[in-house]
Amino acid sequence: MTLQDVLDDHAALASTRWSVAGRDLELATKIGVRGAPGLDPALAALAEALGRGRAYLGSGPVLDATLSQGPLAAFARAEGIAARVLVSSAAARSAALASGTNEADVLDALPWDLAPASEGEVWWRPPGDRGTARLEAELRAWARAITPDGVVWGLWHKEEGGNRAERFASELFEHVEIVNRASGWRLVSLRGPRSDAAAPVAWHDWEGPDGAMRSLVGTYAGRRVDPGTAVLLDATALPTAPELSGARVLDLGCGTGLLARRALAQGAREVIALDDDLAAVRSTRAALEAASAEGRTDELAPSVTWSDLLAEAPRARDVDVVLMNPPFHVGRQVVGALSRAFVAAALTALRPGGRLLMVANRALPYERDLAAWATWRDVTPAGTKGFKVLDAQRH
Repeated sequence: MTLQDVLDDHAALASTRWSVAGRDLELATKIGVRGAPGLDPALAALAEALGRGRAYLGSGPVLDATLSQGPLAAFARAEGIAARVLVSSAAARSAALASGTNEADVLDALPWDLAPASEGEVWWRPPGDRGTARLEAELRAWARAITPDGVVWGLWHKEEGGNRAERFASELFEHVEIVNRASGWRLVSLRGPRSDAAAPVAWHDWEGPDGAMRSLVGTYAGRRVDPGTAVLLDATALPTAPELSGARVLDLGCGTGLLARRALAQGAREVIALDDDLAAVRSTRAALEAASAEGRTDELAPSVTWSDLLAEAPRARDVDVVLMNPPFHVGRQVVGALSRAFVAAALTALRPGGRLLMVANRALPYERDLAAWATWRDVTPAGTKGFKVLDAQRH
């Protein structure tokens, strides 16, 4: 399989099915959506609860905040009920549209963006892999966004902070009831939002190695430099590292924006950053705005794009250098195809002769994909444990 084949596979939409309450719904999915090539395991638990009458749709409109392709919205439409889908993943957005949700009914937002008392019925699957601060912020956001007589149906796993979620919820809602349990999943109805609940704390301010940072809760690594990125930052200072000064630099999978900030600090002519996660995109924008306020600007305004790899990022072409710490999980699921797609995207984005500098867990076999490049070498800084830094050049 060529790297172009890998990219084509990443972009492709596939069909999957969700059986719920006597209906067999056709949904779309793709690499980067939770549960792909199947469905998020949470949906089996949700289907059981709906099928047993433990939970039910109201008269609508419904807000589907289940983190995937809008399965609950598809079910609501099949029942003749209006529904929208809240999306914060570019990949999930594509899958939601392909699953039948109209563009006008796709809400590109995070829970705390919603207006107070604006939603009557929400079906919410929290991102349990994003940490306690994100869980609490989203719960507070729903307590603010739901109408006084509305309901939030929360679906979480006992091993993804379920007990913690229920404790937080009891502080924010008058009525918290577990209505169904299945394979560790709990469906919980939240009613009666407390009027005295504090607003969500969505932003963290912290100091990075190249200046002030501002990150949304739940963005990868949050308010710290994760170990892998720390190794990559060290590698940018090696004598053999790609020259960032005067270069067009792409931060592929930008997270909090640490690599983009490093490119600015080293005098990049243009910085382009992109991520599938809306929270990461906003965090990187905030980091680069902080750099601008500190006088650390490039010649061209930085471009930060919400994009499923290169799909929505036309400026991410003919760049001189790609910096990346590629993900290999979607939620808690290991997805090797996603990691390979990042390498293929880097090759596509680079100009002839351009260079990739990337960090990865030492055990992951990225070398097999770099064999298609002109050259590659291991430039891991001495004394590094658990990670490797790879430097590759395009033909």
